[in-house]
Amino acid sequence: MRIFYVAGLMAATMLTPAVASA
Repeated sequence: MRIFYVAGLMAATMLTPAVASA
């Protein structure tokens, strides 16, 4: 499912900076 792959990639891109700054 390409949709889930793209959604996961976007979520990871958004969450990574938040986790790093936390």
